[in-house]
Amino acid sequence: MRNFFPIAADLKEFLIRAGDAEMEAYFQSIYTEGPPASKQEDPVEWGKLREKIAEEFSVNSKYVFLIGSAKSGYSLSPSEFGRSFSAESDIDLAIVSDWYLNTLAGEFLQWKNDFDAGSVQPRGERERISWLSNKNIVPKNISKGFIDLYKIPALGMYATRQDCISKIIKVERYFKNIGMDNRGVSVRFFLDFDSFRKQHVINLKYVGKKLAK
Repeated sequence: MRNFFPIAADLKEFLIRAGDAEMEAYFQSIYTEGPPASKQEDPVEWGKLREKIAEEFSVNSKYVFLIGSAKSGYSLSPSEFGRSFSAESDIDLAIVSDWYLNTLAGEFLQWKNDFDAGSVQPRGERERISWLSNKNIVPKNISKGFIDLYKIPALGMYATRQDCISKIIKVERYFKNIGMDNRGVSVRFFLDFDSFRKQHVINLKYVGKKLAK
């Protein structure tokens, strides 16, 4: 099977020069379908895994997407662009689900109110700084139609956030069973496919601008 993904040098040139239509086309062709770069020889294996992840989160498998370096085979972060995906890399998933987005947005608001009231406390200065940052960033992300699961503290009173822990442990095991034994799995939930598309294209444009400097 031919290599479906461009090498890092070619993608860098593309991201610097591409216009809106080209960015949209790249997103549609690379990120919405097909196996990750490391599993191109066995796309059925990724299809089966995608079904398992979808079943775990009670969503249609067409709304489960692998993103980041686990998908392309190397990092697209401007500061680490081209760094190969490895066992030290995270596996990043995007799941489109209005139920999860809305439920977790409600739990985030509950946590924010609890934090402001002092009924939940960070476990040190590093966590305090992270919580203060998340208080400001997450509402902006929700308004754009997405939320990062890890930005809600995994405390027992936030039931859906807590329930996701056991789901992610199972998903990590699924990846390990196909030879992707990585640092961990992170999940970003989107309100709908259009929110997923818009945010990913925004991210690609941002990378292109940074790489052009």
